[in-house]
Amino acid sequence: MHTATPAGTQHTAEHFRLDGAGITSIMLIFDGTLWQAMLAMMGQAPPDTAAAKPAR
Repeated sequence: MHTATPAGTQHTAEHFRLDGAGITSIMLIFDGTLWQAMLAMMGQAPPDTAAAKPAR
């Protein structure tokens, strides 16, 4: 994933959920360490990781 931020390009993993009609959901997984440091520099608290997870 390429971003126009100081985090730059990050390796990611994608998890696709399928049914007979096609893709029903996509989950993008990446290491958020660079994002936490960037948010701290901006004076913002990183999001609560438990709240950021999608409901199942």
